[in-house]
Amino acid sequence: MIEQNHDWRYDLKVGQEGENLISKLLRRNQDNFTVECKLDTMAHRTGNFYFEYNSRGRKSGLNTTQADFYALMTADQNFVMIVRTEKLKAALHAWKQKCIDQNLPPEQTWKKRGGDNKTSIGLLIPINELIQQILLQLR
Repeated sequence: MIEQNHDWRYDLKVGQEGENLISKLLRRNQDNFTVECKLDTMAHRTGNFYFEYNSRGRKSGLNTTQADFYALMTADQNFVMIVRTEKLKAALHAWKQKCIDQNLPPEQTWKKRGGDNKTSIGLLIPINELIQQILLQLR
């Protein structure tokens, strides 16, 4: 079980460990791609993934990634999904629009505060909705 820690250096190390594992799986006969790992320490308990896009007034997370793929993992290691970053971004944009269309509270869905001292802003999406939105992007 992954220990909860609120130090971004620790979070970076945890993410990099996940990236190395996934990269080894994908590397077969190909070296020209990058993978960023989103290891969510709360998703296995809440059923939601949180995607940060702004921290302390600056773009962060999905707004700054240059990775070709995103590996999404729950801390209990019962859920792992790898998706092209462009498809993930499109799926999250579609979820944001769905939230707006349904008048869901932004502060609970696509403009949710999180991270250390709630200094980040991100999008909270149920895992089943994330999968559905990604599948819609694959059409």
